[in-house]
This record gives sequence, C-alpha cells and structure tokens, in this order.
Amino acid sequence: MAKKPIFLFDFDGVIADTLNEVCQTFDIFFKRLGLIQPNREEVRLMYKRNIHDSLKERGVTEDNFKDLWALIRSREKEVEKRIRMYPHMAELLKKLSKYNIYIVSSSSTKAIESYANRMGFGQYLKAILGAEAEVFKVKKINRILNDEGVNPKEAYFVTDTVGDVIEGKKTGVNTIAVAWGYHKKEELEKTSPDYLFNAPEELIKTITDLCKISE
Repeated sequence: MAKKPIFLFDFDGVIADTLNEVCQTFDIFFKRLGLIQPNREEVRLMYKRNIHDSLKERGVTEDNFKDLWALIRSREKEVEKRIRMYPHMAELLKKLSKYNIYIVSSSSTKAIESYANRMGFGQYLKAILGAEAEVFKVKKINRILNDEGVNPKEAYFVTDTVGDVIEGKKTGVNTIAVAWGYHKKEELEKTSPDYLFNAPEELIKTITDLCKISE
C-alpha cells in the first residue's frame, strides 16, 4: 500500500516556467483561427478559470481544440529545450519520492513525460494526467482519489493558478497555492487556499510537517 499522503502537482508555473511558451503557442493558434490574439497579461488571466472554458469564451470551438493539440505537438521538441525548471523543484520531488506523486496538468502528457525524464524527475512520478486524460482537473483529481482509495484530506494539490485552487477545493483536497508561477500572491489569497507559499524553499521547509499531519 502506498504511503500517505499523496501529492498532486500542476506542471506549468509550478514545476517549470512555461508562460512565455504558452503565450507564443496561443499567439500562433489564435492568428491561424483569425481570432484576436491575447497578450501576455490576458493569457495569464485566462487561467483564473479552467483554461478550456477560457479559450471557448474567446471564440475557440470544440473542433478547434484538435488543431491546438496538433500545434502543441509540433512545437514540443523545440519548446522543451527552452523551458526552465524552477529552482529547488527537483529537490522537492526527490524529497517526496516515498509518496505517490502525480502531475495533474492541462498540458500534453507526452510533452511533460519527455521533459520530466530529460530533467531527471520522471522516476519520482507515479503518473501524469495531462490534457489527453480529461479537460477538467476536478475529474482528474477525483479519479486519482478513487484509484488510490484515499480521503481527500490525505491529498495535497500544489498549483499556481486561481482556477486550479477553485477546482481543487471542489474535490475536498488540501490546496497549496504557490506564488512563483502564473498568478500573484494577492490573486491567490482571494481563493483562500489551505496553504500559500512565496518560494519553493518555503514549501520544502514545511513539507515534512505537512506529511506528518496526513500520515
């Protein structure tokens, strides 16, 4: 039986600094569709809700999403080389490796898997649930909880966006907001996450105590 608690990590803005690449991808995508291209700030704010819903609100149709995934796949190799991993995140994942660690993301599963293996932390992950698994993170988190057979309060969801904190709260898991990614501390505070950290070092210092609470 896996040791509790379990940890669920968002990828973009938590493990890796991907905002510039996401902005470039959306710029290309919206231009191809003939839609108004969102600027960097608008892209950032789109993550205040589920990104799938935000894209549809800006004119993207369900049929268009297959073109978005094709674009993402075509850019994966070049983008992967440019993405920077946040300091201390590899250390944190290694520290938690005795627990089951999942990545719950709106990005491509294969792209995250390739990046994780290249950066040396793929070995610490039990599974990656990307966009291909399900659009909404509520469903992905509930699926993990069901598969693991754990109480929501035995799970921690680490994310950097308002939209994710909202989705995490709907599942009952402990929400850990981090302010080094897409959304600022002031924005995250308004969602009342269970924990809020300004830097990876702060989370590393506290993680042992969080584990003891759930064990």
